[in-house]
Amino acid sequence: MSKSVKSMAKTILIGRVQGAHGVQGELKIQPLCDDPLRFSDLEEIILVKGNRQMAHAIDHVRYHKGSVLLVLADVEDRTAAELLKGYECHIPLALRRPLPPDRFYIEDLIGLDVYQGDEHLGQVKEVLQPGANDVYVVQGAEEVIYVPALKKVVRQVDLAAGRMDVDLPKGLRD
Repeated sequence: MSKSVKSMAKTILIGRVQGAHGVQGELKIQPLCDDPLRFSDLEEIILVKGNRQMAHAIDHVRYHKGSVLLVLADVEDRTAAELLKGYECHIPLALRRPLPPDRFYIEDLIGLDVYQGDEHLGQVKEVLQPGANDVYVVQGAEEVIYVPALKKVVRQVDLAAGRMDVDLPKGLRD
């Protein structure tokens, strides 16, 4: 049975409903997480679209051609499943898996103050994922700096202090 969720402040996006699969109410989910198999560990999913948020108990999970197929307790047929197309799949932040040292969730990096030595360069506003490595978009008072997420550039990330220390290569700010 679905229930309304009062606050989205403590959730993380892990997938998006692409539509129905079959006639029994199964949902086809595009996974948006590093490990799609994590859906098997869940008992509940929070579906979000605009201001609408509903928690649904998960009955069954299976995997098919890169998609996650979910059966929710209160979605009984294809018609009900199709109504959920376009919803995002969230889980409580407390359920996200711990990362290895020196790995970070993107949402934890957004808003960090970025410093080179004593110079405040700005804040991380976005993380781009163009290919070989991520790129941190740092918005300063007068410029935007694109910082490659490489160990030789990003010297330290201190989430508790809200700080990232970098050593920018020559020419990056020109």
